[in-house]
Amino acid sequence: MNLIKILLVSSFFTFFSVNSHATIVKFQFTGIVSSIDSTLAKEFSIEESVVGSYKVDDSSFVASDLMVTIGEDYVLTANTGSVSVSPNVWFMVSFSGINSGINGIPVNGNIPLHFDIQLDDDAGLLKSGILPLEYPISNFGWDRSNINFSDDSNRLDIEIQTIEQSNITSCPVGNSGIVSPNLNIKIPSLNYQSLTGTQNIWVDFEYLGTNSEGKHIWGLKNYGVNQ
Repeated sequence: MNLIKILLVSSFFTFFSVNSHATIVKFQFTGIVSSIDSTLAKEFSIEESVVGSYKVDDSSFVASDLMVTIGEDYVLTANTGSVSVSPNVWFMVSFSGINSGINGIPVNGNIPLHFDIQLDDDAGLLKSGILPLEYPISNFGWDRSNINFSDDSNRLDIEIQTIEQSNITSCPVGNSGIVSPNLNIKIPSLNYQSLTGTQNIWVDFEYLGTNSEGKHIWGLKNYGVNQ
């Protein structure tokens, strides 16, 4: 097998000191449609119900498995997104662009491209690097949650009314990586985020020495899916 060379600096060993558990937290949310651009008015109406759910890995802040239902029959899904927790700025869950796997029926020829829950943190409710498990919606500031169809001129705004934790799953990700005397590295378990979901994999890196700049190089020697 040909090696895939990977250039890594001195922070390599810190990067691969992984936690023994990741926690996947599922959230459910409710809201209503608060504003609609005219291009979407035949499909949606003001104060129509919005119900949805998503999952978050609390160690990486990777979001997944979005499902949103608007009214009785419009369904939007997405595979991969992200969560941003910025104290005194905002809390945001974002599934954006084709790489997120976002999918929904086109409306008036416009396809859904972006979904955001975005709540301004004027009151300083958030803590840096910590996924909030409780969401007192009335204490957040401006709610800029929305779905964009094709571009900003085809937008549906959402007023979020509740976000509640519905499930927590602890996912063991194995021991930390093993570094052998020759500096080869074996990592028995990592969560690989793809467009279709999350897989638990193992990887082996072979140490290839240093390059002309004195930086260490490892190559991806082998990998596989943990059963």
